[in-house]
Amino acid sequence: MRLSSLFFALFLILGPVSQSMGQVGLPRDDTEGQRFKIDFTGGAWFPRLEGTTTLGVNGTAIDMGELDLDQSEVAFNGEASICWDRCRVTIGGYDFSTSGSAVMNRRVDLGGVIARPGDTINSQIDAWSVSTEFAYDLITPFEEKTFPWSAPKSPVKNQLADGRQVLDFRLAVTAGARLVNLQQSYSVLGGGTVETNNAWVAPLLGGEFKLTWVTRGTVPLLDHVVARVHASGGPAFVGGSYMMSIRAGLTFYFTRNLGLTLGYRLSDWALTREDNTFDEGGLQGLFAGVSYTW
Repeated sequence: MRLSSLFFALFLILGPVSQSMGQVGLPRDDTEGQRFKIDFTGGAWFPRLEGTTTLGVNGTAIDMGELDLDQSEVAFNGEASICWDRCRVTIGGYDFSTSGSAVMNRRVDLGGVIARPGDTINSQIDAWSVSTEFAYDLITPFEEKTFPWSAPKSPVKNQLADGRQVLDFRLAVTAGARLVNLQQSYSVLGGGTVETNNAWVAPLLGGEFKLTWVTRGTVPLLDHVVARVHASGGPAFVGGSYMMSIRAGLTFYFTRNLGLTLGYRLSDWALTREDNTFDEGGLQGLFAGVSYTW
């Protein structure tokens, strides 16, 4: 099943779940930070593949640009979160594919398949990833408690009639894991084909900054705007070196629930399996999608 189909199924399932949770007694009209919420963001990512691949003991290190694999592509990217008070659990992922054809100007060894000057290499790389993460809001200066262990204080008087804060700032710590599957195929015309298909897992630690500004009545057509920056990283197991990810963007909500997200995303890695390496690699590019909150 493609990741886009999986997230569409989650979108259809989580909406009724959120509504039923509200009907069994969870507060939905009290302080915004204490509401049970489900957030979904999905859309088009426009990443470029970067990195250097080496296949085999005597393999030649060759850059993605030399193989004509560094063009911007369109890929699905998204995440769904369940939130309650200071806690949040998120699952996310992406599905990427690119191909290219390039004429070599030097001798290249790809896992025993040799390309000589003038030979054409047809290449394809498929990369997909899923991640899960737990986040905890450590600093919330506009809530009753700035820190979880703080004594309650009188809230900052910027609250609207519907319980939302005009401004809300949250700084969270995160912990989770990411799986990356990387499939490579290189075919030399008249010389043979080499393929690899491997997966790596990395535990991730990181942080997230989130700033919300309720603009209703101040900015025409907008209900609120959310600025978010997320970064995490960790060592890649089963032969890898590291994985790192960054998500940054602005979400413009035209209603309380529906918004447009514009931003930048990066999934970076250095991966090794037996005699094969993909070094200084990853995907990065602009992102545009739809966000919905139940």
